Amino acid sequence: MPSISIDNSRAPLLVIRFDGVVDDVVFDRYLQDIHDLGMRRAPGEQYAMLLDGRGGGRATASQRHRQTEFIRTHHAQLAEQCAGAAFVLTNPVARGVLTAMLWVQKMPYEHVVVGSMLEAEDWCNRHLAAGVDGSAPRSASSGARR
Repeated sequence: MPSISIDNSRAPLLVIRFDGVVDDVVFDRYLQDIHDLGMRRAPGEQYAMLLDGRGGGRATASQRHRQTEFIRTHHAQLAEQCAGAAFVLTNPVARGVLTAMLWVQKMPYEHVVVGSMLEAEDWCNRHLAAGVDGSAPRSASSGARR
């Protein structure tokens, strides 16, 4: 059964796995869960997201729109709380869809697209260690592969 799971057991690293093509109800619940996890954090407490899209299907146009609206609506909260996001995408079409979404709505935090979970976890851990003081380089860009 298609799903989006959020593993918070390694907080402040959130591991989000996409499995198959989910319906709008599941997608909306995912967005609400991300919002709720952020609201439960103490002021100044950050998290990083590792988004594993290797098993996911292509988001519908409606879901892409919901995602960009979510980022726009919660821009300030995301900018304050999210140290960064690493997307694990091996499919070139999925990478292209993400790039197109980011043309419509820029993310309020650093992000990178990589090909493995190990790369993504390393990137997230470095960004969490850097915190919000800017002491570490934050040079990843949309679609960049490190």
